[in-house]
Amino acid sequence: MASKNAILLAAAMTEVSNNQVITHQDYITRKFGNVRYQELDTNALHQSHLIGGPVPNNNNRVNTQQANTVNNNNNNNNNNNNNGEITLSIKPLSGKAFKIRVKPTDTIYQVKQKIQNEQGILPEAQRLLFQGNQLENGKSVTSYEIQDNTEVFLVLRQRGGEDIYFIHSDHLDPQYDCDFTNIRDVGKTFMRGAFEYKRPCGWNRLALKVLNKYENNIWLGVGGTRRDGTASCQNEWPVSYHGTSRHNNNTIADDGFNYGGNKNFNFTHGIYSTPDVNVALKYATRFVHEGNNYAVLFQNRVNPINLERIIAPNGAGEYWVSRNGGDVRSYGICIKKV
Repeated sequence: MASKNAILLAAAMTEVSNNQVITHQDYITRKFGNVRYQELDTNALHQSHLIGGPVPNNNNRVNTQQANTVNNNNNNNNNNNNNGEITLSIKPLSGKAFKIRVKPTDTIYQVKQKIQNEQGILPEAQRLLFQGNQLENGKSVTSYEIQDNTEVFLVLRQRGGEDIYFIHSDHLDPQYDCDFTNIRDVGKTFMRGAFEYKRPCGWNRLALKVLNKYENNIWLGVGGTRRDGTASCQNEWPVSYHGTSRHNNNTIADDGFNYGGNKNFNFTHGIYSTPDVNVALKYATRFVHEGNNYAVLFQNRVNPINLERIIAPNGAGEYWVSRNGGDVRSYGICIKKV
């Protein structure tokens, strides 16, 4: 029988992904005929649901140096690719990524048609996401600043329950689960990556398996020297949280941008998260499980290089802006009864 945490996580991911998700144990023991089962890629789910948006900038455009860099890159891409085409890596929530060739002037609907030619998936069944944006059919590839060798995420729309996803146990790391439900950090300050780490007190944190997944484990503080449990290791990344829902009709990116006012940043699009789990709760996806109401958040490590901080006025919290999705790595999923 699946553990209580595994069952709760499956319910949470069902709401986040808008697809039916079951535990690995249920997949093994309760498979039904005429149903296609797919293994859920938790990293793809996380990356596809990062909330991106504009970064406050006096002119709301990249600076001259960046603009020249972008133009040079585009020119190089056009020179190096036949007919000015670029390559996109399409990553679904299940299975391997595949590549397609598109023109920067192609519309997103034309991209979906090329995906149909490659995979047989109808355009109407596809949702494409890039850097926190759901791509609109009528807009062009270049309007989203999508460049050569970019990863775009593919989420399939639910089709009458034909497809069921399962969370493979290999994606989870229960030894690092930590139930903070009854923990209160009064008078304690924890540090991660030279930033204050506000632990998810009141939440149950389920760990994702991320050890040895990237080029090294330094970003997690593994292998570093930590003076005690509250201290930070050299070169580890700080901790943030993000949810995928709206609060008062705004996403975390909308609110972060508004709080940022006219502060001048050096890039004009970014992924928003927050180091404060109480701020993130406003944007947490809600779901019902066994008659109880819950909220779910992703817990991340964030690359401190090029990290921008927005301090909201009147104690409304802090927002972080990362340059791109690769600078935000999820290592846990936090669930709380609300």
